[in-house]
Amino acid sequence: MVEPLETVRPKDVPKTKQQAFLTDESVSALRKYRLLVVGDPRWSAFFRYEVLTMLLTGLGGSLGLWLRQKLYRWLFYRMGRGVAIGRYVTLRAPFRIALGNRVVVEDFVLLDGRGVPGKSREVSSLGTTSSSGGGPTSCAGAGRSMSGPV
Repeated sequence: MVEPLETVRPKDVPKTKQQAFLTDESVSALRKYRLLVVGDPRWSAFFRYEVLTMLLTGLGGSLGLWLRQKLYRWLFYRMGRGVAIGRYVTLRAPFRIALGNRVVVEDFVLLDGRGVPGKSREVSSLGTTSSSGGGPTSCAGAGRSMSGPV
């Protein structure tokens, strides 16, 4: 049987802020989850995120589309009119994401608002997000658009 290799981190390489936060034993795993995945430390935000994503993420048809349009509004920093969110959209720190008017988020897209703490990321009006072939997600829209790790 082969022994697993140990990863040795050189002592002179400093940890990033996220690495330091994730390895901090004084912070509970649940608090880390609430800050990194939900994006808001409040318990109300945690329960809202958990219930809505659990019930609506995979719900298909027009009912699922309509419920996500109405109820996901409570998860985002701001959500414009006419936003359509497809099935199995993964949301990370949605409380830091602003969606403009008539934005379409296709099925199986990852929206990640963890970029810069304290700042919201914006998908502009008339924007469309899509993911093809399991590759990175792209976002494009009129005016300002979200780029990078969406």
